[in-house]
This record gives sequence, structure tokens and C-alpha cells, in this order.
Amino acid sequence: MSADCMIQAFLHYGLKAKQGWYTFGEAHSICSAHTGVINPIGMYHFMAIRGVRDGNIWVANSAPGYRGITDDLDHFDYQELGPTQLIWIEW
Repeated sequence: MSADCMIQAFLHYGLKAKQGWYTFGEAHSICSAHTGVINPIGMYHFMAIRGVRDGNIWVANSAPGYRGITDDLDHFDYQELGPTQLIWIEW
């Protein structure tokens, strides 16, 4: 699935989304205030953004445990699986 496909899916429900490639710090800041999807290239799929917790990005991984990721994406895994794009909902 492409980033444009996700953006169009959100738009279908009246949600305006932004897409970009972010460092862990930038992504953590965005995820602390917004929802959307996150796609580390090394994961080969999008995960829903739930928020942040314990210094990590809290995700909903449709393949729990794949590449060692269950519910949390920490700084190390973010770097190892990146580059990483976020498609997040503007409020």
C-alpha cells in the first residue's frame, strides 16, 4: 500500500493527513499528539499509531512480534528498521 493510498483513505472519511519522513524524536513528538499510521521501511507494512508510552512510540502492529515489534517501537528499533514515514491526522 502506498502513502497516497493511505492519505486518500483518510480523506474519504473527512480526515486530512500529512506525510513525511521523520527522525525518532520528531516522530515521537508527532505521535504524542496525533494518530495515523507509521511505516518503517524494514517492517514492510503500516502500523496504526496509538500514541506514546515509556519513551516509545505505541503502535498497533497487525503482525505482533514481526521483526521484534509488538506494541512498542523504541528508538533502537526505529533506527534499525528505518527510514520511517508517518502519515498523521491533522486536528
